[in-house]
Amino acid sequence: MKIKIQLLIFLGMMLVHAGLNAMNPQDTTFRTMRDTTAFKAKLKAFSTTFTGMECEFTQMKNMKMLKKPVVSHGLFYYRSGKQVRWEYTDPFIYIIIINNDKIFIRDETKTNQYDMTANKSFMEMNGKLSAMVDGSLLDNQGEFKTRYSENDLSYRVELTPVTKDMKAYFASITLTFEKADLSIAGIYMSEKGGDITEIRFQHKMINKPISDERFIIK
Repeated sequence: MKIKIQLLIFLGMMLVHAGLNAMNPQDTTFRTMRDTTAFKAKLKAFSTTFTGMECEFTQMKNMKMLKKPVVSHGLFYYRSGKQVRWEYTDPFIYIIIINNDKIFIRDETKTNQYDMTANKSFMEMNGKLSAMVDGSLLDNQGEFKTRYSENDLSYRVELTPVTKDMKAYFASITLTFEKADLSIAGIYMSEKGGDITEIRFQHKMINKPISDERFIIK
């Protein structure tokens, strides 16, 4: 009898807890950010201590010529500075590594290497990618018009290019950041030609040491 009573009390507490959570769900509807100054200060503080990130990613590519988006999955490694690894694992095997001024691309049959210093566009895009991941893209006030919003889980910044160079690539860029730790949660890029790329980062490990071998293709 004593065990039954304890079990009933436990179940009752669980039901009350579930009921309270149902009454106070997390709001995922984005609304105008209340304090952009505080947000930018928090993001700036995060970027000064951010050294790298290892995580999984899901990429959805919507192209005008295709009826359905192309969905890819893989692993992402980023080390502050100029080191990035995109390792696509599904539905195909494909690796892109940016290591300082070099780009390595490997598919299932061959590996190619490029020198970014010979291509200004490569250099600019790599810089923009790094700035998206660590949040420093928001410092480029002269390149974008910004719109800030938030919900209970995330901060969102919509960037509309105003300079000729950025307009040549993007119609808009939207970044979302986790409220819990200010790390990047997603990147949404609308290209000038109408294609849209959305990347979501999951199971992130922030500031964990990453081996040099991750940024080398042998």
